[in-house]
Amino acid sequence: MEQYKEGKTVKIICTDCKNVDWDSPMWAEGFVWRICSEVGMFPLITPMSAYLYDAQDNTKNGISAFLLIAESHIAAHLWTHYKSIRLVIDSCKDFDIQKIINFIELQIEPMNLEVEEI
Repeated sequence: MEQYKEGKTVKIICTDCKNVDWDSPMWAEGFVWRICSEVGMFPLITPMSAYLYDAQDNTKNGISAFLLIAESHIAAHLWTHYKSIRLVIDSCKDFDIQKIINFIELQIEPMNLEVEEI
């Protein structure tokens, strides 16, 4: 199979999370960095993040963090109002989803966790 068809993409939704600094882009950057390290991927750059603030509708407020990795990318989107995180990991290299789930459960203790392999 061609390399561009190999690997997998996983979306993980974590709701009612604890131990998250909801107003810190640095925290979000560290989170994607730790996920990368946990599954043994290779970062190409330091993580980047952006904070979205909408004074009219605080349900839109949040942080997005992104890490470009040799295998593809890792992105985390944090919604302050909902205390929720959507994590997307796309990689041409196979990785252990359960290892990521265990890490997330230990680090941010989500009340609910949904995993979808795309």
